[in-house]
Amino acid sequence: MSVTGSFDATFIGSGTFVGTITTSACLFPPFCCGVPSEPYPVDATFVFAGPGGTFTASGSGTGVSTAFPHFDSDEFDVQLTIESGTKRYQRASGTLSMNLDVTGPLPDDLTTVATGTITGAITPA
Repeated sequence: MSVTGSFDATFIGSGTFVGTITTSACLFPPFCCGVPSEPYPVDATFVFAGPGGTFTASGSGTGVSTAFPHFDSDEFDVQLTIESGTKRYQRASGTLSMNLDVTGPLPDDLTTVATGTITGAITPA
């Protein structure tokens, strides 16, 4: 699933993110996991773009899905580690926790807008 969103952070300022969340345990959530589904493992990679550069963070977590007649609703809790960056974030390090709510039309192969919270610490190094 591809997701996009925006953020407003004290250190970074305002920016956007795009990411991909995948699972191999529940290939068609929530259909294989029940409605609503039991938590299933996910892997995630996000690129955050803020003033002065970008950084990439990857990690894993859990997802829970609920199907409705014309859309899916997914909640993801993921723990990310900053892996690389450009310009201002070239030497950045840190971890982020994301709790995302993603509601989108069926099928899930479309990019959907995510809302939620992002917490953590980024060291500019």
